[in-house]
Amino acid sequence: GDNDRWQTSSMPDFYKSGISYTLTLIFASCSLQQMSAGLVGVAAWIIIGKVWNFSPYFIAFTCLMMLASATAEYLINRIKDEAFRNSLTDAVTRLIRMKKLRLRQTIIGCITLVVVWLPWLAYEFSQHFDGLEFYLMFIGGGVGILIGGGIGISILLKMQRTNDVMIRQIEEFTNQASRQQ
Repeated sequence: GDNDRWQTSSMPDFYKSGISYTLTLIFASCSLQQMSAGLVGVAAWIIIGKVWNFSPYFIAFTCLMMLASATAEYLINRIKDEAFRNSLTDAVTRLIRMKKLRLRQTIIGCITLVVVWLPWLAYEFSQHFDGLEFYLMFIGGGVGILIGGGIGISILLKMQRTNDVMIRQIEEFTNQASRQQ
């Protein structure tokens, strides 16, 4: 039937291991970078919070938010090798799931950032800076958020495109394999 074309029995072993190995390298690297960035970010915010005398609740919330984001990124992007060795259906399903979860994580993270964290950050700044200093911090922070947001969106789009390319390549391979049979 139609599901037979997604099975990897006719797929050469070197091709199966090549896909699996490549995906494992891509996503393991991404996950390690995310976890490292999360831990470095936590350490940086603890230092920044102490230097600028931010409230411990704000520092704790910021660190929790960063760790939750890094953990979610790791869980979304981790690869179970067998998912890419057994069946191409599993691989495509996993890639589609990754895209959906990554988008959901981004939406939840952005809502939390805009609704909770940014106003709280502005409040923390207002407690420690006044007049021109506050205005300059606010403007500098806004520019940083816009630049960081732009970079984050470009990375998200690149990751989503990578998943699309892999899905398309798997579908092309299975279509070729089913025509050859």
